[in-house]
Order: sequence, then structure tokens, then C-alpha cells
Amino acid sequence: MEIRYCKACLFPETKPDLSFNDKEECSACSSSKNKDFEIDWGQRKLEFEKMHQCNDGEFVVNSVDCDGMINGFDKILYQNVSRLTSKPIVALGGAGMPSHFTEFVQANYKGALATASIYHFTQFTPQEVKKTLMRANIPVRI
Repeated sequence: MEIRYCKACLFPETKPDLSFNDKEECSACSSSKNKDFEIDWGQRKLEFEKMHQCNDGEFVVNSVDCDGMINGFDKILYQNVSRLTSKPIVALGGAGMPSHFTEFVQANYKGALATASIYHFTQFTPQEVKKTLMRANIPVRI
């Protein structure tokens, strides 16, 4: 039996709760293309205002549509979240290449970045990502 892989993100059909459409894209990729239209940003603003009252120091925002996809950070999500709060944001989910980090920061992202899949499913190491950021004149601890 040959295993099918998503044409967009390369997830295998053996991943639990994953289905494929007629374009051979997985359900995670399909839903991520439509998410900008499904998020009620007015409601999210109210939720962030409630969270501000908890005196948290920062928000960790995980783009579950991009998490594990290794196609890059969800710039639209983090731009919208940045408009809702003045607190620092840790962006999580999506990085698959060192260039994804520099592109994201150079697109005016001001918070911290977190990632895991790039280190589990690619040949890249944290040191390589840090060196890429440093070469782009982006402050990073080595």
C-alpha cells in the first residue's frame, strides 16, 4: 500500500483526523486557507481585553493551522493579534526553514518566536536558525 501525502505540506494520510480533498490537499491546509474569513476579530478583541485583566506578562499564540506544517509563520494571524494587545506576543507554529524566521521578523513582527517541528522534521538546528537571524542583523542570543 502506497501512502498518500498532502501536496502542500507533505503530511501523510496516516496522520490521525486528516482527510484529503480532490486537489490532494489535507484538511489542515484546506482549513488554513479559509481561516481569515472565519475568525471574529471583534470577539477576539473582547477576549484579549479580559485576558489583560489577568496581568499576564505575554501571550503565546499558536497558529494551529500552521503548526507542524513547516510552511512559515501565519503573518495575518499575528498582525491581527498584535492590533489587539500591547503585551508581548510569542508566535508559535509554522517555521520550516531558517528564512521563515528572518522573513517574519523583517515583516515588522516585534515579539518572540517559538518553534519545534523545524528541528524534529528537517535537517536544521537551532544554531543554524540563530546564525541566519544574526546574518540578517536581527538580535539573537547565540
